[in-house]
Amino acid sequence: MRTLALLLPVFVIGCRQPALGAEGESCTKRADCADPLGCFSGVCSAAPPADGARVADAPAAQTSTASAAGANACETHARNWVGAWTLKTVATQAERQAWVGGTAIYDIDLLSDGCKLTGSGRRVQGDKETWTLTVVGDVDSDGQAQIHYTATGKDVRGTWALDSDGTGTFRSEAGDVSGTLAGSRRVGATSSSAPAGDGGAPTSVPGLQRLQGPFDSLDAYCRQQATKNPGPETEDCGTYTGKGGAAATIDGLGRVEVFATGDSTMLSYAGLAITNESGTYIFPKVVEESQGTEYHSFLVRTRLRSEDRPGVLQAEFTVQIFETEWVKPDAPRVQQPTRERTESKRVICGGRSDGAPGCKND
Repeated sequence: MRTLALLLPVFVIGCRQPALGAEGESCTKRADCADPLGCFSGVCSAAPPADGARVADAPAAQTSTASAAGANACETHARNWVGAWTLKTVATQAERQAWVGGTAIYDIDLLSDGCKLTGSGRRVQGDKETWTLTVVGDVDSDGQAQIHYTATGKDVRGTWALDSDGTGTFRSEAGDVSGTLAGSRRVGATSSSAPAGDGGAPTSVPGLQRLQGPFDSLDAYCRQQATKNPGPETEDCGTYTGKGGAAATIDGLGRVEVFATGDSTMLSYAGLAITNESGTYIFPKVVEESQGTEYHSFLVRTRLRSEDRPGVLQAEFTVQIFETEWVKPDAPRVQQPTRERTESKRVICGGRSDGAPGCKND
């Protein structure tokens, strides 16, 4: 059998190569340029520019740069959230109508790690802590923070959505209540990202004692004392109006006033009341006026002044003390010899590391 071979024409099909860029023409990668040119700063060239910058893939580089800028922006904004904050929520929608219009106060302390936030806090009502909480959150490149809170030992969770100006909204995880939110940095708190030497930032003072409070007002503190310790020592409590009474508003700390408790004949003790956006904090018993068998004392002058450090107060209480020497048997005090001396007690107040105001004897 004869085999027939069928001969078919063979066509070689190829792709037309695109024209490669000549020197000076635009490019996005090395392959866009004719040999031996490279792609430098988006232009085909035989050598890189003087700064040595080379663009291997311009669109990719732009995307990478934008991503890096976004990451850097959210990290910067996250550092701005670091510190102690007070958040006040107002319910505008709720499962129960009685909840609408209700408010809640939260004191929280935040730390940042990259674009993420972590921290802890507490829910407060008057001068009482109702429960504690933990928080985690994220900050975007516009400075907005989504912070999720979980109550310790309670089935209570929710989210605070905050704009960079501290305003925002809140919603419980159960969806039974939501509303508006306003946040403010607690007076005396400093951000760890604040530049050194910023004259406007409150100064943290080490070793300050935590004050009592916050109370709704000095009157609220006085009412509590009258309930807990009824008697002449708490009969008259409020702003000290005697000789040398003083009050001042200290930037970065709040309004400070001298207050006293006692009755119409004898002062029990005098101290400081510091009022800021979170409420009134009390530093009691800076001095105690008393009458005993050996001495009696009187508060004769007080002075409040702001130090050079922002948000730091120095208070001075001057006390006149009369010491009695009982040398005449059966004679009353007025017939006994008395030595008189004057003492000054100084107190320094400022912001604690937890953001609340504090004081200590100086």
